Amino acid sequence: MQTIGEKLLEAREKKGVSLRDASETIKIRADFLAHFENDEYDFDLPEIYKRGFIRNYARFLKLDTESILADYTAQRLNTASRTRREGAANDLFGEIDLQPQNSIDRKTSAKVAAAKPVTGNDLPARTVPVGKIDDIANEDDINETNMSFEDKMRYLKIGTVAAGVIVAILIIVWLVSMISGGNATVDPTPGQAESPIRTSESRASTLPANATEIFVLHATGNVYAIVDEPHSGVEHFRGRMTAGQSRQMEVTAPVRIRLTAGENIEFEFRNERIRPSRDGTSIINLP
Repeated sequence: MQTIGEKLLEAREKKGVSLRDASETIKIRADFLAHFENDEYDFDLPEIYKRGFIRNYARFLKLDTESILADYTAQRLNTASRTRREGAANDLFGEIDLQPQNSIDRKTSAKVAAAKPVTGNDLPARTVPVGKIDDIANEDDINETNMSFEDKMRYLKIGTVAAGVIVAILIIVWLVSMISGGNATVDPTPGQAESPIRTSESRASTLPANATEIFVLHATGNVYAIVDEPHSGVEHFRGRMTAGQSRQMEVTAPVRIRLTAGENIEFEFRNERIRPSRDGTSIINLP
């Protein structure tokens, strides 16, 4: 099965345009388009812009934009899920060896570097400053503050790593919130408006504990869906569906359905035909 990048690359080559020509036509940087064709999505760009650029590029190449975006969302969902399981937040920045140097050697090398003249073909000899003036601590400064230059650098590195980990966690949380789009409620189809869905309390009272029920997904278009049971952690289905496909499964309520395109799916549960009340990405909880 082709990846998103392979589909984009193949379509561009068939169209006979270069990355530069495509970039100038749709006003998207060529390096961003190259990232998409190489299936590289972890570059510095907000997620909302990545989705918009992929949509515009796919439209320019005459591809099915909804199918491309559904594949992209599915890939990001799998990546985020795998990242949470592996605890990848602590591995994003690798390890930094914070081996302090000898204070006297550091001070001596800084003085030698500062005193060494630099000559060029057209430039007069001059001394080379090493960092800021405050960075080169003399003996009186060390005695006064009780902190050497090496200590300052060590704390700076530790602070940088800590800040990076926090930023990584915030990015992961932001991606998950963007993908989930919040909990969505469900409305009955127009033909069933006279029979509103009962509450979870009234449903639960009519069924014995741990009773299995039939749940059916009906796709009316391209959609990626995940069906699981939050209380038990059992996952019944995860995958992409196209128009006309159906999936039947036995579940134990409550059931959670995560979707990428709410307008392209309906489902049957407890003798009711239900469709999401909103389009796009949704999370639906059934009691």
